[in-house]
This record gives sequence, C-alpha cells and structure tokens, in this order.
Amino acid sequence: MKITAHKYIASFLFVFLLSGCVTQKTIPAFRSMFSGDIHDERILLYKDSETIPAERVARAYRGSSYKLVENMVLSEGIKKRWTYDSEKLAKYFLGLDQRKRAIPPSVYYKEFTIEKKLISGYPCYFISPKEIHAIDKVILDLHGGGFVYEMHMIHWEFAASLVRSTGLTVCIPMYPVFPTTDPEITVHFIIECYKELLSRYGEAKIITVSDSAGTNLSLSLIHYLLQNNYNLPLPDRLVLISPAMVVGNDEAILAEMKRIEVHDVMLATKMLETLPILFNFPPGELNWFTAPLYGDFSQFPPMYVFSGTYDIFYPQVAPFVERVRNQGTSIEFYTGYEMMHEWPLIFAIPECQAAFAEIVNINKEE
Repeated sequence: MKITAHKYIASFLFVFLLSGCVTQKTIPAFRSMFSGDIHDERILLYKDSETIPAERVARAYRGSSYKLVENMVLSEGIKKRWTYDSEKLAKYFLGLDQRKRAIPPSVYYKEFTIEKKLISGYPCYFISPKEIHAIDKVILDLHGGGFVYEMHMIHWEFAASLVRSTGLTVCIPMYPVFPTTDPEITVHFIIECYKELLSRYGEAKIITVSDSAGTNLSLSLIHYLLQNNYNLPLPDRLVLISPAMVVGNDEAILAEMKRIEVHDVMLATKMLETLPILFNFPPGELNWFTAPLYGDFSQFPPMYVFSGTYDIFYPQVAPFVERVRNQGTSIEFYTGYEMMHEWPLIFAIPECQAAFAEIVNINKEE
C-alpha cells in the first residue's frame, strides 16, 4: 500500500512539474516539503577524482525529495522508452508534439528580456536580465535530450536560473532534433549562433554550458572549429553536465554501464543500439560528432565536468578526463555520489543546489 501511494504521489507531482507551474518561487516550497534540513553530508561532489572516500560514503544519504523525484522519473516512463527498438522509438518521436517545448515559457517574458532570432532557418533565443549593467561574459547554453527531445521544462528553468544567478545573457540555439538531425547542419547552425555572439558582444568571454547530448555539441563545436581552421576565438571555458556518447565504448566500459543500469532511473543501455540507427551513423565510425569524448584536446579551453555515479554514462567520464589531462588541458571533475543523469538541473532536489552553485561560480570566475 505504501509503495502504491508513493507512486501515486510521484505521478501527480510529475504532471504538476510538466504543467509549467513549477517556478523559481514554488520550487523551494516543493523541496522543503520532502527534504528537511540540507547539509553537506547529502551532497557529495569531488574535484579531480572519480574515487569516493569511504568515510563520506558511510555518512551519505539521499534526501526524501531526491527519492521522490526518482519515482517521478520512473513513473513518467523515460527509461522505458529508451528500451524500445529503433522502429518503435522512431514511431514514438514522430508522433510526439514538441512545439510548446521549443519556446520559452510565457511567464519568463515578464521577468526577462527575450529576443528570438532566426539563424540559418532555426530559432535562437537570447534571454537577458531586464537591466544589464556590464557585458563581460555571455553563456551559450546547449540543451540535452538525445537529439530527439526539444527543451524540457527543467532546461528552461536551468537557463532562467543562470540568468538570475549570474546576471548574464544566455543564448539558446534550438538546433534540429529527430527526424531532421544532421551533424553537418547542426554544427553549422551552432557555429552561426556562435558567430552571432562574437558579433554582438565583441570582447566578452563566451562560456559554453551544456548537458547530456548538448555536451556532444559543445565538444563537437570545438573539434570542428579546430579541424576546419575557422580561425575564430574559442569559448573561454566549457561546462559539461552529464556527458553522454552512444558509440566508441569498449567492452569494459559497456560492462560497467550495464552494471549501473539497474540504478539509472532515466536511461537504458538499449539506446546505444537504437540511436545510431535513428541517426544513420556509419557502423564503427568515430568522428567529431559521433565520439566527441575522443580526439585532440590539446587546444581546448578549460573544462568542468559534472557526472553522477548512477548515470549509465558515468564510466565514460573518467577515461575522458584522463585523456584531456594527459594532453595538457585543464579539466575539473565533479562527481555526484549516487546521483542520476542530469542531476545538476533538477532544482526540486537539494543535491542540485551544490552543483548549481559550483556552475554559477565557474561562470562568474574571471
């Protein structure tokens, strides 16, 4: 009976979340209902290490709100959809109406200055504070969603929270997703948006903040600019949240991903088979788009990586960090102990707060 009630409450609250009713004002109230006091033992972030100290693990626990959100994600069926075969998955996304997800929530127009500009035929949004005092930095926000989903409410709220917390303009390119996903079209669109930022803001530093599939675009952008001699200034730094790559995994990494899968409430390893089919990736080909965690990083800007140990893509991150460091590029690795994919974006859980505070600090650094 208890489990049934828990799932019922989770389902109701997830509908509430998706309805767009959850705002910066309602999130703290929602969180306080389930979290109790927030303290450091619940929040486990580690720089420069994928090893969790045993003494911290012994004291760690996940709060009530986190467990509730886990049930909400499971009830919504995200993970189940990632177990579909490629034909069923394609049918689902072809029948999904995502038009509302691809535009900013109407409430944000009262709080921010929002400009929409068509670039290469696709919309690009510029979200700014009503009052801008100085423009020394801007944020290029590349959202996740496996190249099949448009922006989720958590992506919009994350972008809005970046504007509120940093006072910076956030640029959001609405790149094409399935069935029109095309690596060359997508990267050229992102490059044109990047050029627009360079043109608008002159000497301002551009910081790229990305999550999940968006980290693929963030890394692909740099790889592509360098490999094709664009001679453009690179972003000042890259923030990579829950990096994910569906090809290029060796047997050891695949085995570890499958071990973690039982704990991952959002993703399934079946997507490693289905997504390459949906996007018509040539079998075995590793390039700047299909395998951005590989390659030459020696000329990349400093990177900051956030990944949770209950994310099936977590086993890819430590080797990536090691490759980057061995090539002489600065990279910091933040691990969320027993955190799900995308946990730094989920404001309904207290564990997000520490990660988001770090991301804000990274954006504010000179």
